[in-house]
Amino acid sequence: MEQQDNGKFVPNFKYRYLMEDIPFGLVVMRGIASIAGVATPNMDKVIKMGFPRKSDEICIPCCARVCKFL
Repeated sequence: MEQQDNGKFVPNFKYRYLMEDIPFGLVVMRGIASIAGVATPNMDKVIKMGFPRKSDEICIPCCARVCKFL
Protein backbone atom coordinates (compact mmCIF):
# COMPACT_ATOMS: atom_id res chain seq x y z
CA MET A 1 0.00 0.00 0.00
CA GLU A 2 1.10 3.53 -0.73
CA GLN A 3 -0.10 6.59 1.12
CA GLN A 4 -1.33 9.45 -1.03
CA ASP A 5 -1.01 13.14 -0.19
CA ASN A 6 -4.58 13.22 1.11
CA GLY A 7 -3.78 10.49 3.67
CA LYS A 8 -5.62 7.69 1.86
CA PHE A 9 -3.96 4.41 0.97
CA VAL A 10 -4.04 2.80 -2.47
CA PRO A 11 -2.56 -0.49 -3.68
CA ASN A 12 0.96 -0.36 -5.08
CA PHE A 13 0.43 -1.88 -8.53
CA LYS A 14 4.20 -2.16 -9.07
CA TYR A 15 4.46 -4.54 -6.12
CA ARG A 16 6.07 -7.82 -7.16
CA TYR A 17 3.23 -10.07 -6.02
CA LEU A 18 0.63 -8.11 -7.94
CA MET A 19 2.80 -8.00 -11.05
CA GLU A 20 3.54 -11.74 -11.00
CA ASP A 21 0.76 -13.56 -9.19
CA ILE A 22 -2.14 -12.02 -11.08
CA PRO A 23 -0.99 -12.69 -14.67
CA PHE A 24 0.74 -16.01 -13.93
CA GLY A 25 -1.65 -17.27 -11.27
CA LEU A 26 -5.14 -15.82 -11.28
CA VAL A 27 -5.38 -15.37 -15.04
CA VAL A 28 -4.32 -18.99 -15.58
CA MET A 29 -6.81 -20.28 -13.00
CA ARG A 30 -9.50 -18.05 -14.49
CA GLY A 31 -8.78 -19.58 -17.90
CA ILE A 32 -9.15 -23.11 -16.55
CA ALA A 33 -12.40 -22.13 -14.85
CA SER A 34 -13.64 -20.60 -18.10
CA ILE A 35 -12.94 -23.83 -19.99
CA ALA A 36 -14.75 -25.77 -17.26
CA GLY A 37 -17.70 -23.38 -17.38
CA VAL A 38 -17.27 -22.14 -13.81
CA ALA A 39 -18.07 -18.51 -13.00
CA THR A 40 -15.29 -16.58 -11.25
CA PRO A 41 -16.71 -13.16 -10.30
CA ASN A 42 -14.25 -12.54 -7.46
CA MET A 43 -11.23 -13.50 -9.56
CA ASP A 44 -12.48 -11.16 -12.27
CA LYS A 45 -12.65 -8.29 -9.79
CA VAL A 46 -9.11 -8.91 -8.53
CA ILE A 47 -7.73 -9.17 -12.08
CA LYS A 48 -9.44 -5.93 -13.07
CA MET A 49 -8.24 -4.22 -9.90
CA GLY A 50 -4.67 -5.40 -10.42
CA PHE A 51 -4.55 -4.22 -14.01
CA PRO A 52 -6.96 -1.28 -14.16
CA ARG A 53 -5.44 0.30 -17.26
CA LYS A 54 -3.11 -2.41 -18.48
CA SER A 55 -5.40 -5.39 -18.92
CA ASP A 56 -4.28 -5.80 -22.54
CA GLU A 57 -0.70 -6.43 -21.36
CA ILE A 58 -1.67 -9.74 -19.77
CA CYS A 59 -3.60 -10.89 -22.82
CA ILE A 60 -1.64 -13.00 -25.25
CA PRO A 61 -3.10 -14.86 -28.23
CA CYS A 62 -3.27 -18.21 -26.45
CA CYS A 63 -5.44 -16.79 -23.67
CA ALA A 64 -7.68 -14.51 -25.71
CA ARG A 65 -10.68 -16.51 -24.50
CA VAL A 66 -9.72 -15.71 -20.90
CA CYS A 67 -9.14 -12.02 -21.54
CA LYS A 68 -12.23 -11.23 -23.56
CA PHE A 69 -14.08 -10.36 -20.33
CA LEU A 70 -11.60 -7.57 -19.58
